[in-house]
Amino acid sequence: MPGVIRSLLVLFCVAVAAPAADPSLLSLVMPDARVIMGCNVARVTASPFGRFLVAQMPASPGPSKALIDQTGFDPRRDLGEVLVAATGPSENAPRLILARGSFDTSRLTAAAKMLGATSRRYKGIELFTAPEPQKKAAAAPSGIGKPAWFAILDGRTAIAGDIIAVRGAIDRHALGRGPNPKLVASVHALSARYDIWALSMMPVSELASRVPDPNLKGAMGGDVLRAVQQSSGGIRFGQEIEISGEAVTRSDKDAVALADVIRFLTGLILNSHSNAPQAGPAKLLQSLDLRTEGNVMRMSLKVPQSEVEKFILSAKQRATRTAAPAASKAKSAPRAPRAAPKAGGLTVESSEMGKVEIK
Repeated sequence: MPGVIRSLLVLFCVAVAAPAADPSLLSLVMPDARVIMGCNVARVTASPFGRFLVAQMPASPGPSKALIDQTGFDPRRDLGEVLVAATGPSENAPRLILARGSFDTSRLTAAAKMLGATSRRYKGIELFTAPEPQKKAAAAPSGIGKPAWFAILDGRTAIAGDIIAVRGAIDRHALGRGPNPKLVASVHALSARYDIWALSMMPVSELASRVPDPNLKGAMGGDVLRAVQQSSGGIRFGQEIEISGEAVTRSDKDAVALADVIRFLTGLILNSHSNAPQAGPAKLLQSLDLRTEGNVMRMSLKVPQSEVEKFILSAKQRATRTAAPAASKAKSAPRAPRAAPKAGGLTVESSEMGKVEIK
């Protein structure tokens, strides 16, 4: 049975993204947080594009459905907002998942205990973690190398993360002390504009240390991206899907160089689709707008929702066509021959022949 922490974290993260971020939820973020992401689940799932994405999900029941039936918590219905915060890219850096919604505390607590979760109390709040054999798996969804814990502060707030981060959130819940004012102002601006958003107040070169792909890691450590000191962006859904980003660099020159690199990469993609400029990524990138203002580079992309839906459906059809031959080949593969009878033979008894042994 999958760990209770892993299952609950999956439910918290299934839907990501409110008007401006909930102040009471934001007050739980660690004061030294440098990376924060968030989203308004209610608004995204209610949008036409959100409904389209939900319709593309597999209909077959799985572990998540079983947990929904057991706990009564359905993220599509009960989750309002999610924030994910971290102090840095290292494995030991505290990370925290905060969820605002409707939580049946007694039912969720009972489910956690039934699944064998370990519990302890901290300042009147019950904390849960997966049993010892499952702790390694429970840490995976939040990217934490240490066992993940979760707690429900009240009927509207749930938190998850490593034990230090969870305890810190409980302390801040009692004191009302949150992140630094500069981060709060940036978060309010982003969350008011976008449905899904992210903010990093650390240089890209620091993030590169956690990238497993050596080629991508090398690119992120290159001169152009090394100049990026802070970045942010988001997605807003509507008749047009808007994707925007902003990078603060060391100098005006660095901002221009970064814009030139993105233009070059975009040109490569468009040229590779020169035979079909109105299809796939080429069409989606045609509306890309790049500009610089001092040491800040801004980019935005607006694509009709219908075009994104076509692109997703087309990719899904290609994946289905690719998988079909493999499934057909597996189905038509010759069956393994039946095992030969074991030594000793078979004894048949009849009224006419008596006992006959077939070797």
